[in-house]
Amino acid sequence: MVTQNDNSARGVETVKTIDEEVKQNWFKEHKATLTKQGNIEVLDWRKPGTGIFAVRYVFDGYHMYVSGDLGEAVFWFSEVAYLHRIAHYSLDYFEEKMRAFTDARRDFNQEKAVKYLKERLSEDETPDKEVYDALFSMIDDCSSVREWEHQLFSFDYGRLGGDAWEWISSIGDEIPVRVKSYLIGIKMASAQIEGSPETPPAQ
Repeated sequence: MVTQNDNSARGVETVKTIDEEVKQNWFKEHKATLTKQGNIEVLDWRKPGTGIFAVRYVFDGYHMYVSGDLGEAVFWFSEVAYLHRIAHYSLDYFEEKMRAFTDARRDFNQEKAVKYLKERLSEDETPDKEVYDALFSMIDDCSSVREWEHQLFSFDYGRLGGDAWEWISSIGDEIPVRVKSYLIGIKMASAQIEGSPETPPAQ
């Protein structure tokens, strides 16, 4: 299984966006194989001959089960789980339907956290530079949401204002790369296999 630090997993090259990173480096040579087993459909999404970045999707009624080299997850949709239908979902809607995941539900994005904090600093009419400098340093030392929350536990962020508790813990939050990759894989597999988003398989 790929290590938890997805951004550097197995020497992935730097590209413009996470989507491009996944498409060009993780899934570039993947092939989709869709099979039916009774009322269940199974999509194997992998590069032939290797299990690296391989993903298996199991579509069972309103549920979709994900397993393989990129972890495990369970999704529960409000309509029948169908490859070509799910391929049209937005990332936010897709992630909202995830009921279980092997890793943390959020990654910590240092760049996003720094950007947000700089925006708060520019809007602060009486900024406490010592506090902001300390937070920037803390961000630099964190690579996960858990580490960030641990840092905040002993930090007096109340000096940023009475509403700091509403936003400070989530400034670097983003949907995990692995979860994004599940939907990217579905979209790429759907493009390889003919089908209509309005026509799920017979139950």
